[in-house]
Amino acid sequence: DIALTGALQAALERTPELAERPLTITTRVGYKTLEPGDEAQKVIPGPGDVLLEEEPREEADENNHQQSNVVHNLTSEYIQDVLKHSPLLELQKDMPNLNLIYLVQNPEVQVLELMQQNSSASPEDRQAFLQQRWTPALETLQDFCAPQEERVSFGVVSNGLGIPPSQNHPLHLAPSTVIEAAKTYSHFLTVHLPANLLEMHGWEVARQLQSEAPDLFVAAIRPLTCYPDLGTGSGHPFRLVDYALPSLDGEHPHVPLNDNDSEAMIQTGGASKTQYTHEMPGVPAIYQIALQTAMSHFDGEELLEIKQTRDLTVEERETLDGCKLVQSMIHDLDADLEDVRSFSAHEEELYGRIIPLLYDTFEAMDDHTSDVLQAYFAAYAVAVRYAIAKKTRQVLKEGEKEGKGKSPTYPDIPSTMLLQEYALRKMLAEPGFDRIIIGASTMQDFRHQIELFKKIEKEEGSPLDAIERENQVLEKERQKKEQAKKEKKEAEKAAKKEE
Repeated sequence: DIALTGALQAALERTPELAERPLTITTRVGYKTLEPGDEAQKVIPGPGDVLLEEEPREEADENNHQQSNVVHNLTSEYIQDVLKHSPLLELQKDMPNLNLIYLVQNPEVQVLELMQQNSSASPEDRQAFLQQRWTPALETLQDFCAPQEERVSFGVVSNGLGIPPSQNHPLHLAPSTVIEAAKTYSHFLTVHLPANLLEMHGWEVARQLQSEAPDLFVAAIRPLTCYPDLGTGSGHPFRLVDYALPSLDGEHPHVPLNDNDSEAMIQTGGASKTQYTHEMPGVPAIYQIALQTAMSHFDGEELLEIKQTRDLTVEERETLDGCKLVQSMIHDLDADLEDVRSFSAHEEELYGRIIPLLYDTFEAMDDHTSDVLQAYFAAYAVAVRYAIAKKTRQVLKEGEKEGKGKSPTYPDIPSTMLLQEYALRKMLAEPGFDRIIIGASTMQDFRHQIELFKKIEKEEGSPLDAIERENQVLEKERQKKEQAKKEKKEAEKAAKKEE
């Protein structure tokens, strides 16, 4: 909130007329960070704090458990403190058309405390506990918003609303709980929930909310970001996008939807143009060049020739072993491209295992070797994005082959359409959503998304409508053929019977 307030104040100084423009800002309440206490620097939760424990790291012993300093709190006292110190409220003095929405974030997290006491608590008990816990926050927000002349309202943003009840997940938030809140508190007006092409429960919830609480403003979040197991998994997320990647023969300007795009845009192999992943015929040539260069550099051929004439020194043997290790590592990374699903998983592997391994293997590295490795990993990041986009398109068309539940399929995705465009067109056609919210980490991201929405908005007829009509025609033809086959078999059967 402080950073956002500072950015807006700076914008107002540059462009004073912004003060008169209508603007809505949403902010979230619920999570807070505690400073370690005096007792062995341990985090000491306060009243109403639900401590979020981090999972023990892999390959760590039981004494290496990391305690989180993030807590979740929905007490009236905490909400009052947030409102009292919110810098956004000060902005309304200078911006008369500024509306603020305070969203209670993931209230279902409070249920973790109940699960610690009773791990077999029923879904009904969990929802009752959640209602009891978030009622003080809702009452406090209602009292605060009442005299604000509709310039301040509140609501909820919840991952739990996107989790199907059939999963019996402890962090499921029942739509009925939200509907009851909307009917009880007149200033409870906004709901944000996750929904995308694979996490379809959010679509059903949005329709239910619109039907039973029509005054609610329902927005979909994470429309291009999915989590494993239809949103219930705890693994790395993956994105429903095609990437603009450096290419030796691409034609498009670089308009990425990024996962930290700067690394991928290093001018490897002399690439100065870009090409979208759905237009590429195969793994980018930039990666193939960098792969061959790296494998050649670390083949240890010179040392192997020396070994034929004399014994290697200790340093030479260590260098040769290091070359073998790097070649093996590069070979494994190349093989992993077939199954890679998430760029964040790639980054975790790169920074958590591979780079430390290289530092442990080579005490020192000459400039040329460093350049070769840097070029390889930059090109590998390009290949990872290509592989992720191709795999994601395959999953959308054919469905997940592993995991919980049966995923929806979209066999009609045009090969010429960006995944993000297809996903957004589908969601914009859903009447249950009043708004689709997409995150943007760079201005380039933001501009690309605006251009994409403008393109969709100005078209009179959606390409998806044409595809749907074509599919209906094909389906009718298929049914006619099936009926003709059936009638032919029946006729042949009748003819044989007469004989």
